[in-house]
Amino acid sequence: MTLDTFKSWLDPYIEKEFDRIDTRVQASTKDVFVRESCAHVRNIFATKGKRTRAYLCFLGYTAAHGREKETCIDLFIAIELFHAFALIHDDIIDEAVTRHNTPTIHNIIKETLDGNEAHTTHISNGQAMLIGDLILAHAFECLFRFLQTQSQTNTLIWSNFQSMVTEVVAGEMIDVDLMVRESATKERLYEKLYLKTASYSAIRPLRMGALAGGNTTLADTFCISFGTGLGLGYQYQDDLLDIVGVDKNLEKPTLMQIQNKERTHITEYAFAHEAKTGETTLSTLWGKTLTLDEANQVREYLISIGATADTQTRMERAYIDAQTILAQSTLTDEAKQLFGDLLNRIIVRIQ
Repeated sequence: MTLDTFKSWLDPYIEKEFDRIDTRVQASTKDVFVRESCAHVRNIFATKGKRTRAYLCFLGYTAAHGREKETCIDLFIAIELFHAFALIHDDIIDEAVTRHNTPTIHNIIKETLDGNEAHTTHISNGQAMLIGDLILAHAFECLFRFLQTQSQTNTLIWSNFQSMVTEVVAGEMIDVDLMVRESATKERLYEKLYLKTASYSAIRPLRMGALAGGNTTLADTFCISFGTGLGLGYQYQDDLLDIVGVDKNLEKPTLMQIQNKERTHITEYAFAHEAKTGETTLSTLWGKTLTLDEANQVREYLISIGATADTQTRMERAYIDAQTILAQSTLTDEAKQLFGDLLNRIIVRIQ
């Protein structure tokens, strides 16, 4: 089953879960604002998104010779609902206006409020956080429903899910803290990448899938090593795409890591270069809302000094690690094919 086929199969179950959430909200209150605000979540997440994390969980399950994917539906949904929760909070932190070409939760709530800018921003952010917490609670309910069907590995799956939650929060806190620091060590940058992306987006979903299939050895070996390479490569790739992957049809710059003062290996490479040479291109534009000309200027600068090439190398090494681990694994040829197809699909985002 490919990622696209998996998404088509899983999405109706996710829609049913959002139906359940809507029903509970409507049964709890007649307040139109609460009902409409909570319902907007389904417009963003019920059918949109790639479902990569749930699919990796599925791949872990099938690699462990699991054959009844229907028994894992609630686990897949729990992972996707947790992802929705994380994105809602992430959008608040990043002050994002849209998600999947749809207004973000905090943004659409803000449009309904009257008052000064600072106050309506504060209120809409708080309301969106509450909705995100509601989604998280339902993620745990889905996880609990799934665990009721498990006998041997339910404690391990619960522990991995809880660890995933803790790691994402810790990684996000590091990421946000670095926005107000004068520098970032390579060790701290790596920890942020590992917690926010490698573990959350690859390792934990893979491990929970393997555990659901009853294979603790696979969860403790292949899922960790392959997931680390895949997850790190994915985040390095995202950092690169923020610099060089601008959609030419959008007549505006992205470069959000520059505008939000988000520290990555790209920005730290550039700051180290400026400390040695006295150049100030990045320092001057750091934290600004960039014009198109300024975006082009900083993009060309980061490319010319080798900052993007450095991260490109890191990305390629991570993906090669994942490819090597997959090739040397004892997975069946069918499982290797599915993992390889997904890996290749992710790699070509940058090409």
